Parts: sequence; structure tokens; C-alpha cells
Amino acid sequence: MISYEEELQIHQSMKIPTYEGWYFRVTDGAISIAIWVGIVKQEHDRYAYLKVYHSLSEECYYKTYKLKDVKYQNEPFSLCLEKNVFNKHYIHIELDDDPLLIDLELQKPFRIEQTKYAPTIMGPLAYLKNSQWKHSILSLGTKTTGSLKTNKLLMNMKGYTYIDKDWGQKFPERYFMLQSHSCLEKNAFIVIWCASLPFKVVEATGLFMNLLVEDQMLTIASYLGAIVTFAKKKGDAYYLTILQGQYMVECTFFIDKKTKECELDKEIYRCKELSLFGELEVKLFKFKNCIEVLTFENCAIETQDYFK
Repeated sequence: MISYEEELQIHQSMKIPTYEGWYFRVTDGAISIAIWVGIVKQEHDRYAYLKVYHSLSEECYYKTYKLKDVKYQNEPFSLCLEKNVFNKHYIHIELDDDPLLIDLELQKPFRIEQTKYAPTIMGPLAYLKNSQWKHSILSLGTKTTGSLKTNKLLMNMKGYTYIDKDWGQKFPERYFMLQSHSCLEKNAFIVIWCASLPFKVVEATGLFMNLLVEDQMLTIASYLGAIVTFAKKKGDAYYLTILQGQYMVECTFFIDKKTKECELDKEIYRCKELSLFGELEVKLFKFKNCIEVLTFENCAIETQDYFK
């Protein structure tokens, strides 16, 4: 079984180009923070980057760092970009050219169910060594406390942190991601990943969805037989339908227009549309009977050429 500590660490590779990126989404109802941190190695350039967006500002912060200014250790996991610290239980962000200070304490991660057949959301594909991209959900929702300070405003936080990561040589040409802890009707959480999986010879399609409602967890995945039967954009609305055995899921979501994207390296990372405040309606059917209708706010959404 692949442990949380193993997935959190850098997957060392001598291949060029190569990249590894961590994503942290923190929400507590009043404020939302998105943090991207990563390492990129290419023939012409090698660097680390930090990207931060929070709901108290409409601006996105992005900075690159020389690899000589990056401090890293595997056990216990620790990644430092100058004053910015990321480890298993703590995140500290302190920016020299921006009045932003973030301190977060992370508790025990809430992991997806693991089996030998599916040690990660990629199912048995996680064992393949010739995949040019791999993705892992490290925590569906880690309980988090801390603070965010910007200018003269100090906000104390008590919420959840979703954590995932990507690594490999090439990001998917087509993909879609949605995640939210903010359900209006019930205590619920959702994450959806759909992507074309780049291999050296062929391209496969991967799908993973995890829906937690109160204490009931539903996992829908391509390695369990799930398929996407409909993916379409009509006007400002996006529609997605998924089938798996006795279940059908219908999703309708909208991407907000106020989230401003920062330029990452387009040779590695591609994202045409990004949202941190999207809206989603989910209808869950079992044997053609609708058993849940849920509305989610503050959805983190990324999409790249997945919806036509």
C-alpha cells in the first residue's frame, strides 16, 4: 500500500522535462485560500514556484525561485522556498513583496479508501512506470486551524484543507477537476477528476469521483467501471453525466468570472479556465430513482478542453 508520507514526498526522476506540484485548498465558510507549490526541470530552465490566491483579494500572487534557494527533505517531509514552509502538519507563507502572511496547522489527513487494486485514484494505473503523468489525492479534507493576515486585516480560520498533487513529464491535454466542501443542504464533500492520461504510445481516459454525504461515502471511478456519457458546455453552464452500475450522476456547474489566473509554465501546466467560487448542482440516481439533490458553493474548478 502507498502511504501518505510516500505520496507527499518528491518522486525523484532523472527525466527531462519533469515536474512535481502540490495543491492545497483551504476553506472555512468565510474565506477560501488556494496554494500551488511545485518544482519544474526542463532543458532550458529549472526552478520552483509558489502561487497563492485568497478570497480577500482579486489578485493572484505568483513567484519563481531558483532551485538553490529550495530546501527539501523526505523524512519528515519538508519543502521550503525561502521563508515559505510546507510540511506534513504546517504551512507558513510569508511574502517579501506582498503584505500576506498565512499560518496553517493541519491535523490528520482524511484519505480515500485504498486497496491493492487501487492504491490511488488512478487505480491499477498507479503501478505503471511509463505513465507521463500521475495524480494523487493526499487528503479529502484535513481539519485545519490558522490565520491569514493581509494589510491590516487579520482573519482566524477553522476549516478543512483538500490536498492533491501531480508529477511526471507531461500534464494531460484534456482534463477537468472540481472540488468543494461547501454544501448548502447537508454536511457533504465532493471531488471529481476527469482526464486524458498520457502514455508513451496510447491515451487513456481516467475518471474519479468521491461524494461524501454525512457519513456515507460513494466512490465512482473508471477502474470500477464508470464512464462519462455526456460532457458539454452550453452558454455559461457545464453539464456532466456519469454512469457506474446502478448509479447515475448528473452535474451542472458554473464558473465564476472573478478568479484571475496566473501564468504558469505552459510547457508543463495547461489550464484554460480556473475558478475558486464556482457553483454546482449534483443529482444522484440509483436504479433511475433520484436519491440526492445537492448544491455546492465555493467550488474549485479547473478545465482544459474537456467540455465541447
